[in-house]
Amino acid sequence: MPKIAIGAEFLKAMSNIPKSEQKRVREFTEKFRKDPTQSSINYEPIHDVKDKKVRTVRIGLSYRAVVLHPPKGDVYILVWVDHHDEAMRWAKNKVFEINSETGGLQIIDTEIIEKEQLENEVADEVEESNKEENQKYLLFDEFTDKQLQKIGVPRLLLPSIRKLENEEELEQIREHLPDEAYEGLLSLAAGFSFEETLDELGREPDNEEIDPDDFEKALENPDTKRRFATVTSNEDLLDMLNAPLEKWRVFLHPTQEKIVKNKNRGPVRVLGGAGTGKTVAAMHRAKFLVEEVFTNTSESIIFLTFTANLAKVINNQLDSIVPESLRKRIVVTTVHSLANRILKRYDENFQTVSSREVREQVKHAWEIAVSTEELGFDESFYREEWEDVVQRNGISSEKEYLRAKRIGRGTRISRLQRKQIWKVFEDYRSYLNRHNIKEWVDVVREARMVVERNDVVLPYKAAIIDEAQDLHQEDYKLIRTIIPEGPNDLFIVGDTHQRIYKNKVVLSHSGINVRGGRSKRLKVNYRTTEQIRKWAVSIIEGLPYDDLDEGLDDQKGYKSLLYGLDPEIRSFSTLEEELSFIKDFVQNAIMNQVELSNLCLVTRSNKLIEDVYEPFFKKEGIASVILNPNDTNQGEGIRLATMHRVKGLEFSHMIIASVNAGIMPPKNVLVKAADEVSRIDIIQREKSLLYVAATRARDYLVVTSYGEKSELLQG
Repeated sequence: MPKIAIGAEFLKAMSNIPKSEQKRVREFTEKFRKDPTQSSINYEPIHDVKDKKVRTVRIGLSYRAVVLHPPKGDVYILVWVDHHDEAMRWAKNKVFEINSETGGLQIIDTEIIEKEQLENEVADEVEESNKEENQKYLLFDEFTDKQLQKIGVPRLLLPSIRKLENEEELEQIREHLPDEAYEGLLSLAAGFSFEETLDELGREPDNEEIDPDDFEKALENPDTKRRFATVTSNEDLLDMLNAPLEKWRVFLHPTQEKIVKNKNRGPVRVLGGAGTGKTVAAMHRAKFLVEEVFTNTSESIIFLTFTANLAKVINNQLDSIVPESLRKRIVVTTVHSLANRILKRYDENFQTVSSREVREQVKHAWEIAVSTEELGFDESFYREEWEDVVQRNGISSEKEYLRAKRIGRGTRISRLQRKQIWKVFEDYRSYLNRHNIKEWVDVVREARMVVERNDVVLPYKAAIIDEAQDLHQEDYKLIRTIIPEGPNDLFIVGDTHQRIYKNKVVLSHSGINVRGGRSKRLKVNYRTTEQIRKWAVSIIEGLPYDDLDEGLDDQKGYKSLLYGLDPEIRSFSTLEEELSFIKDFVQNAIMNQVELSNLCLVTRSNKLIEDVYEPFFKKEGIASVILNPNDTNQGEGIRLATMHRVKGLEFSHMIIASVNAGIMPPKNVLVKAADEVSRIDIIQREKSLLYVAATRARDYLVVTSYGEKSELLQG
């Protein structure tokens, strides 16, 4: 039976053609999958092409699919689809070849080879006397051809790689290189050894001889799977064709696949910068566990995150990649929701701080408690001391507080002052108890105690934790309690550079050991362009970030494989000028046939969205919708949201508006900072928030301000 595969480039090309033609492509592809040899599919050779394995197939009157059909084996691969002339132009200089060292099927654009041949002819005319003067250091001189091929460099491109003198020249030819080759060369250029580079690429030692004509076997190669997915069912095919831009569902990086499918002896922590596919890996890990590890129908996996918005997004995306029969065994929720459900079994008479009404009561509780204080501290000091010392350490008595370490607190206090401060805390706690109010930390802590005291057994065999940097220490203690320690128990993914909430944790303090070989890292950004990534990273450059376990995390080796335009950072004198610019940007995108749902405008606060930007778009006749993760089909319209709301999402065009002094960071938040240490922490979290918002952009990023721009944009 013929083996059918679809390339990532095919899906990308399909997403760029008109919707009416996409329907024809889907119909053709379904027919192609059923039987690529049927007589109604007319394969036509292309004249004047580099690779004789390439054929085209008609789709309607004007469009053509480009098909790769090797002479050996029964394999058919859809590699491109476009208007007739563009399809011919795309295929003309492409060569499809199996790398003799990696076994991966690669697409090689020979245009760069022809260009260099012309340059060589000119170079040959240089006088002999100038040759010695032109000798320069070459970037990959110390590596053999075999080593370069082993990291993924195609044989045909070795001469081009040999001429490179610096990373800038490498970046200039990146579009001609397979992803693994570019990653590997970047790693070598950054000073990593050949062995370290192979490890980063997830390359396994393999001495098996590689058949350069065995395309069927090549399709099983991890590097090939970056670009091509074998279609095994009509369901798989429809998933790919109905959401071609979300091709990450099908094409996993070898490093991701190795992390996802490894059978671990215990917890694993996966760190990585924005866009490196941490959530993708987490979802595929959940799929792998229910398919391959915990296969009993009574065994469930719990997928935990911090915000309800992200939980809903993950829920929807899991529906797309996990078979329906297994999907019901993956429960997606927040830690707060889980703890609330556990505690409600034993105590229904409490309120959480979820509603505005209860939050107002909490505010009133602090006002009452602080009204009797005699030390001269602001309310903000007491609130921060409560969160950072008392609640973080689970302190419930004056004696414990007197002995507690106040790590990270900027204001020094004496033992006598601690005694007086504790009286304020007692008054605050007393008010909450009288009104049956529990802070979320208390809900989580008491839920854990219920599980421990009542020997509660939950049906979960493993937990996947996403956005790990946002969880509280008590959250991890609860997770460790409900998931017994054992093989494949915890899979924790996060990035502390994206920490936009105040929680800081040390996993080992919750009985979770992720040190040594249990710590993994993802370094390749698949979402944003390198230009956007660099700008976003510049916002947080030089700031210290932890690794969730008392170490420091850095972004060494963090790169994007995509290339595009520099972000546009614009500052205006007035709000009216900013709005005029945003209108022009949106209308230009519309003229270029960008769907409004692929555009998103974010600001620091809901008030700005509701009072400024939504009314503005309405006045200009531009459809807009305030983003609601509860609704998977909000219709056409530019998405409007706060920076917090877009965490975990992505858009082709991103506008970050009103990045003004006094708005970001919010002036009222900075004024309430208890001391300089607290102020520095607030600014770092605001920078992380801007970093998060910027890295939601795939192709275009615009950042605007008016009046005095934010200090975050200075420099």
